[in-house]
Amino acid sequence: MLALDIGNSNVVIGLHDGNAWKHVWRIPTITDDDVNFYKLQIANHWVETNLPAEVVRQVMISSVVPLLTNPIIAFCADLFTCPVQLAGPAIYREIELEVLRPHEIGSDLVANAYAASRIFAGKDALIVDFGTALTFVAVGRDKKLHGVSIAPGLRTAIKALNTETAKLPEVPLVFPDTVTGKDTVHAIQSGVLIGYEGLIKHLIARYRAELNEALIVIATGGLVGRVEALHKYFDHILPELTLDGLRLMASHIGQRATDA
Repeated sequence: MLALDIGNSNVVIGLHDGNAWKHVWRIPTITDDDVNFYKLQIANHWVETNLPAEVVRQVMISSVVPLLTNPIIAFCADLFTCPVQLAGPAIYREIELEVLRPHEIGSDLVANAYAASRIFAGKDALIVDFGTALTFVAVGRDKKLHGVSIAPGLRTAIKALNTETAKLPEVPLVFPDTVTGKDTVHAIQSGVLIGYEGLIKHLIARYRAELNEALIVIATGGLVGRVEALHKYFDHILPELTLDGLRLMASHIGQRATDA
C-alpha cells in the first residue's frame, strides 16, 4: 500500500510491501498553486521503483494542507487505479480509536496516536513529533486520544528569529557544547536547542504526572534524526510512525471490508 503524509514542510510518501517500507520519499511542500509539481515528483519517484502501478492496492492520505488534498487524491486515483482514502473523522469511527475533537485535530497526529496504540497495545504512550510544529500526543491503553500539546518546531523557531528580526541569521540545527553562547550563531543554538530540551523534558514529566508515570515516550517526525542529543529522553525512535499509522488504518479498514 501507499501512504502519503501531506504536511506543511514536506509531502512524505511511503510504499509498504506488507512487511516493511520499501521506499520513502520526501518532497518539499511549496505553498503555491502549482500542484503539477507534486504530480511530476510522485510520478518520477514511482518510475524509479520499476514497479507497475497495479501493485498498489490501497492508498491512504493524511493532509494538513487543504490546497493540495483534492488534487493529490485525484492524481493518485488516476495513477494507481485503486481506492484512495483520506484520513479524517469518517475514518476514525472505523479504527477503534476515540479521537478528541476529530474535526480540529490534524490527521497526522491521529495517525501517530493510532500507530502507537496498535504497536504498543496495552500501554499508555506519548508521541513527540519533530516537524514544522513540535507536537505531543497522548494516547491511552483504553484506545483514547487523551490530548495534545503544540509548540513551534525547532526549525520554525529559528526561522522566526531570522524573519522577525533585522540582524539575527538562520542557523543550522546543531546542539552547542555549552549554554553560554560565544557568538550570534552559538547564542541562537543555545537558546533554541538547549531551551527546547528543557521544554521537552518538562512536558514529558507533566504528561507522566497527569496520566501515567509508566507511559512510554516515542519520538518521530522529519527532524528527529537531527536531535540525537534528545534521544535519551525517548523510549523509542520511530521516524516513520505517521506512515505506519496510515498503513495500519488502511489495513484495519481493508480487513473489515473483507470480513463484511
